[in-house]
Amino acid sequence: MLLIATSAWMLYQLAWRHHGFDEIGLVEMLRREFDNPSFAFPAIGAMLVFLGGFIAFVGGVGGAAIAMIGGVVAAGFAMYVGGPVWTGDWRLWENQTLLSIAMLSLAGLTAILGRN
Repeated sequence: MLLIATSAWMLYQLAWRHHGFDEIGLVEMLRREFDNPSFAFPAIGAMLVFLGGFIAFVGGVGGAAIAMIGGVVAAGFAMYVGGPVWTGDWRLWENQTLLSIAMLSLAGLTAILGRN
């Protein structure tokens, strides 16, 4: 459940940061931002984490692996572009790099706890 909530929060932040919430649809926003890597990679990673978290939540096999792939995409891109891990304030839920690392950590924890 935490995977789903974390990835949904990251998608909300991405949409708010790039477009606000004006009268634009999701498909139109994705079409406009398709070639912007600062939107595309975190969005793809968050969508994979959301999908993997949902699959793991309903008991499906491989959901944690899909979520880990999404976490690696999002966290890897955030670290590659030099995103700050600590910005100096305690509003950690607004830091994209920390959210990506949290998604990757939660996916790894889901994979470990899912074993019998």
